[in-house]
Amino acid sequence: MPNYAQQVGEWLLQNVAWILLVGGLCTAGFMGIKRNVTGALITLGITALLFFIALNAEAVIGSLGTALGGLLGL
Repeated sequence: MPNYAQQVGEWLLQNVAWILLVGGLCTAGFMGIKRNVTGALITLGITALLFFIALNAEAVIGSLGTALGGLLGL
């Protein structure tokens, strides 16, 4: 039996990742036009981090859960 909910969730996460990337690049570009280099670089860094997390959400959440379990001794 196909798992439609999981497929839709994965599809939405991939689209959210691309929307984050385009929005972040546009924002950094506008900051660059205004000569706000620091803001542009910080925006690019945050955009890259969010893009990575959105594309690899399952792996990131799994590793965070494992690390938190280790800290709590579970």
